[in-house]
Amino acid sequence: YLFFNETNFDDNSITKCRMEFNHEEIRIRRDGAVIIDQIYKTGDLVPGYIKTIYGQLNSEVKTHCYVLQENDTNVEFTLDYDLFVSDERSGNYKLIIQFNKEDM
Repeated sequence: YLFFNETNFDDNSITKCRMEFNHEEIRIRRDGAVIIDQIYKTGDLVPGYIKTIYGQLNSEVKTHCYVLQENDTNVEFTLDYDLFVSDERSGNYKLIIQFNKEDM
């Protein structure tokens, strides 16, 4: 597990994030004004959810690429996925997250 806080640059609010990962899949949970819980696994359409003040929306992701790379100084995750919210395609997203090992 990796735990970290994400700062919103607009209002300085904090979103608590948790990542669970291995070489086959990654699960990201974000707890803030919006709560997101999603698993990403290459080639699979995986359900998740997004909770807002207006209620819960069902989500699904189709992950095209998930790469976990580790070297002596850092760990890097790369995701490329299509997001579907309430059965409608929201778009294609690419995410790269890099952690320095000294901070872990």
